[in-house]
Amino acid sequence: MIAPVMGAQQPMGGQPAAATATVTPKAPIDPKKLAVPVAVAAVVVVGGVLIATHKPTVNLNKYITLSAEGYNSIGTLNVEFDTDKLEKDYGKKIAKNFQKAMKNHEEDTYGLSNLAGSLYEGGETSLFVTYCADGSADKTRNLSNGDVVTYTWDGVNEQTKKEAEELFGVKIKCSDVTYKVSGLTAVNTFDAFDGVEVEFDGISPDGSATVNTLPTAEAAKGLYYTLDEQYNLANGDTVTVTVHSNRDDFSDCIEKYGAIPAATEKTYTVEGLNEYVTDSDGLTDSVLVSLQNQAEDVLNAYIAKSWDSECVTLKGMSYLGYYILTPKNKDNYGVYQDVIILPYQVTSHNHFEDDKGQVYDADVSYYWYIAFRNVSKDADGNIAGGLDDYYTANASFDVKTGLDDGWWEKYWSYDGYQTLDELYSNAVTRNVEDYNHQDNVG
Repeated sequence: MIAPVMGAQQPMGGQPAAATATVTPKAPIDPKKLAVPVAVAAVVVVGGVLIATHKPTVNLNKYITLSAEGYNSIGTLNVEFDTDKLEKDYGKKIAKNFQKAMKNHEEDTYGLSNLAGSLYEGGETSLFVTYCADGSADKTRNLSNGDVVTYTWDGVNEQTKKEAEELFGVKIKCSDVTYKVSGLTAVNTFDAFDGVEVEFDGISPDGSATVNTLPTAEAAKGLYYTLDEQYNLANGDTVTVTVHSNRDDFSDCIEKYGAIPAATEKTYTVEGLNEYVTDSDGLTDSVLVSLQNQAEDVLNAYIAKSWDSECVTLKGMSYLGYYILTPKNKDNYGVYQDVIILPYQVTSHNHFEDDKGQVYDADVSYYWYIAFRNVSKDADGNIAGGLDDYYTANASFDVKTGLDDGWWEKYWSYDGYQTLDELYSNAVTRNVEDYNHQDNVG
């Protein structure tokens, strides 16, 4: 009997989900999941030579056949392993040595190896194929005549070869198998993606994709389309759209229209999304200038509303650089995709004269910051969002004059910090549990 390869599970109404074909002939009894691994483990632990007789070499390539079926451009690969032929050539040898190995390790495995021998009596060759002849093909679908497929015995390694000798009494020989596709039926084709567009929305790297399925071909109007990736997309990523019919081989399309899609997949590149500013390279000069202008507007508006203009005037504000915070885990609730903090050194001139003619006249210098959240830029490098989402320094300190103003001492309160270290602790250090930071101040 020719044992067909068990293919991967297929999505509803679509092409096979996996791109590999694995040789997994059906074993007669399933309890191998318990008994055989225990027996194999015992062989590894005990070591030693179980079979002293001559070990013939099984060339796996002699028993595998690759073929293709279906229609040109959407053909599928068939992989068949001839277990019957292997049974005829080496079945007695494999069965005898497997039963001997199981019996020899009955004590080591607390009887489980003996149980495995009983369960697989008559099915040793299929068991050998399952454990020692595993492989996959580099392409299993969307095949065209002339394509070259390579089948690799990727499940065969030194450990597999050792188990083949110790459990089944044979050596393994194998090499890659190449197959040139031929014999697929030619059929008319149409472009199933003409008129189909993928729309990208959101902000990179949290963009999303949707398929606008308005195909122009009449034969495509009964098909449906799926995306392999839909969320958490960044500019430069690629998404693949796959077209499906009600039948995997599009035979319903052929019956109705006499044609099939020329291609069943098409790749699109994510582009045009605004991007979060998460590092110094992304902080363009244009974005930085916009943030600085907003920072100055915010501070000037606060001064106009809150400072005593008769006594205190702004002498200047000096930009010191920036800190960029990015979340350690962007899926954590309440975190921002980026926080850009601009610290400033602010200087005011303070003048006050009391009723006795005593005068306080001095400059006051302190540190203040503004933090912008979820800052993004467009494709031209200009700011796209975040200017209106900000917070400022949340600490204050007092400057006392030592002079009386009526019943009380005259003083002024400033929102900010007396040292840059205090600012850094409040703006950056307090957030390091949830955010990474990049510093560019100094």
